[in-house]
Amino acid sequence: MLNGQVATKQEVEVIIHDTQVLSKNFQCWSFSFVRRAGNNVAHVLEGKSLSGSGYSLWTEFPSLWLLGSLSRRDGSPD
Repeated sequence: MLNGQVATKQEVEVIIHDTQVLSKNFQCWSFSFVRRAGNNVAHVLEGKSLSGSGYSLWTEFPSLWLLGSLSRRDGSPD
């Protein structure tokens, strides 16, 4: 799961359960598979949240620090 580690069946079941529980809080949602190369936006968001750099909110347009990853078709950084 992290850094090349393989997840156990129990770990995957916990993630699926948590996802099912959290998805009940939304009126509309969808899940899809994203290849690792296109998953950079998720990593950028995770890094920002773990950095403790404060509160960030956008309603229509993403923050400037995220635009580089979003502008690439495959989601990789500039």
